[in-house]
Amino acid sequence: MVLLGVLLFSWVAVFQLVNLSVEYNASARAKQILPQLGIVSEGQMPMIRKVLGAAAVTYAAATVSAVTQVLCFVPRLFAGSRQRRR
Repeated sequence: MVLLGVLLFSWVAVFQLVNLSVEYNASARAKQILPQLGIVSEGQMPMIRKVLGAAAVTYAAATVSAVTQVLCFVPRLFAGSRQRRR
């Protein structure tokens, strides 16, 4: 069961790492494109930068959480294999 948990959370961690780079790239492009298209004014850009930055930070937090969860399960996986050898 622990092996299944490690595998599943590892998959989530990899997905989050890929998703993190996509989010940062999308936020950077949005900061450039929104004023060019006239969707927002330059006066609104400081607030938009804050919102897009906060969105990117939530993805970073989710990535850290997923990696931490994997690191929490890995010692349990090895502890279980040591107990079976006894």
